[in-house]
Amino acid sequence: MLKNNFDEKNRKSIFAIIIIILICFISFICIRLFFKDQIKDMIKHSTSSKVIENEDELLEIIAELDNEVIPEIIYYKNTEDIDNLSIVAYKDLDNQKISEVFADFKLVCMKNELEEKGYVCFSIYPYADWLLGETNGVYLYGFYYSSDDKPRDSSGENYDNSEYEEDNWLIDEWYRTEKIADNWWYYEEILTLKESATHR
Repeated sequence: MLKNNFDEKNRKSIFAIIIIILICFISFICIRLFFKDQIKDMIKHSTSSKVIENEDELLEIIAELDNEVIPEIIYYKNTEDIDNLSIVAYKDLDNQKISEVFADFKLVCMKNELEEKGYVCFSIYPYADWLLGETNGVYLYGFYYSSDDKPRDSSGENYDNSEYEEDNWLIDEWYRTEKIADNWWYYEEILTLKESATHR
């Protein structure tokens, strides 16, 4: 009798776990199918608001980067495995302001590969990619400072259009940028690996 009760409880527990997993899976599929645009808008709004709230601190960092000899890319983790003198981990700089910005915005990197004053790109760690990512691709987003208040493309160059698609050899790129406030721009891009590249 006790064994039967125990078996019954086990069966109910397993059934409940299966139902919960099924509900989570269906919810995940529904979000990917029907709410991707809303989630992207929420990310954009949240990031834009945060940039405006922290503009003074961000401008201080940009001024600091313009006046100091700092590598082109400041990365979020140790770069010992990367043999490139133009990349440094933010913790190695021992700079409190930069550390705070990395923590507050959950940055992957800050970069200015153009070595141009008055431009810095802040790339946010793509936590939402697992939810929004495309097949064979990745969804990236962040913001940048443009002293001439003009939109930039994904490499930081001035670009007349706020949206474009580019067909590269192995990767298709979709990129869009939108003004947050004077000199501040939000960007998002999708990099998709071509089918031909996945069969190599």
